[in-house]
Amino acid sequence: MAAAATADLVVVGTRGVKHARVPFLGSTAKFLADRAPCPVALLPPESTRGRAHGVVAGVDGSPASEAAVDVAATYAAAFGHPLLLLAVVSLESPGVPSRPAEYLHRLERATRQHEALVAAAAARVAHGHPDLAIRTRVIEGPFASEALLRAAEGSALLVVGRRARGTFLSAVLGSTADSLLRNSPIPLLVVPGTVHGDDPAAAGQPVAVGST
Repeated sequence: MAAAATADLVVVGTRGVKHARVPFLGSTAKFLADRAPCPVALLPPESTRGRAHGVVAGVDGSPASEAAVDVAATYAAAFGHPLLLLAVVSLESPGVPSRPAEYLHRLERATRQHEALVAAAAARVAHGHPDLAIRTRVIEGPFASEALLRAAEGSALLVVGRRARGTFLSAVLGSTADSLLRNSPIPLLVVPGTVHGDDPAAAGQPVAVGST
């Protein structure tokens, strides 16, 4: 953690999904992803980094989500990957009404709101990266982490935002942070709401590398 205070990026190699039930591994990865002042990359050995293509960023319209989108766009542009901006509509119990018609109405309204969010994010990214291939997608699912992982399958990197006080975003991640940390088979990059890269004076700082 001390090295992360002045680093642009912390890279942690994990032991992979099959070992993710070990409490120490989960708590170590979560502590870094939850507390580090800079982005944290978690690299499972099962990932297909050499064959994967594309960067996926979770979008919910919050400042931390915007920071994640900015970092994802920078990585995608630097490595020649297309960028997918993804929003997840999750109407979970007790918010799900018992009447199907009411549920469908809420789902349609939430979907339109999320479509507007990803469209706005795409427009902002395109302004800064005019040559970057950008796609947007809104999906629905009861569990946000599963929806994110399904949509990101085969990608080189999944990027998500984090609140400033050490907790993950509610709209995109919420209580699914542990599931993403434990189960993602692809590299996962967790971005705090404010990163060193926002400060030009911080450019050129080292990368901290470790393992769990």
